[in-house]
Amino acid sequence: MRTIEPIARMDLAFSLFCLGHRFNAQVAQVSRWVSRTGDGHLYLLLGVSVWLF
Repeated sequence: MRTIEPIARMDLAFSLFCLGHRFNAQVAQVSRWVSRTGDGHLYLLLGVSVWLF
């Protein structure tokens, strides 16, 4: 599990930077949307879509 820790730290730092970006509201908005796709809703939608097709 230690091999993924640097990647997780870098991901967290980059996410916090993008989500708190004050200079460009569009970057912050897109970053929030991308972050929300990891909450599980997208996975459910993809799974149902694959099952239907």
